[in-house]
Amino acid sequence: MTHYKGRARRVGGRSLPALREVVGEAATGHLTLPVRTFPLREAVAAHHVVESGHVRGKVVLIV
Repeated sequence: MTHYKGRARRVGGRSLPALREVVGEAATGHLTLPVRTFPLREAVAAHHVVESGHVRGKVVLIV
């Protein structure tokens, strides 16, 4: 939380302490993000995965 004119406020819809915690985890290498890779020849399959709406993390095409 930051304070402005005596009022605590949230930053970007999230709390500042939570943001600091995530940044700290990323800086120490303890934060990992799920990444699913597909060769370019499987771009259609990758697109279907994204369209399914059940993607956690990122989908990457390898060129």
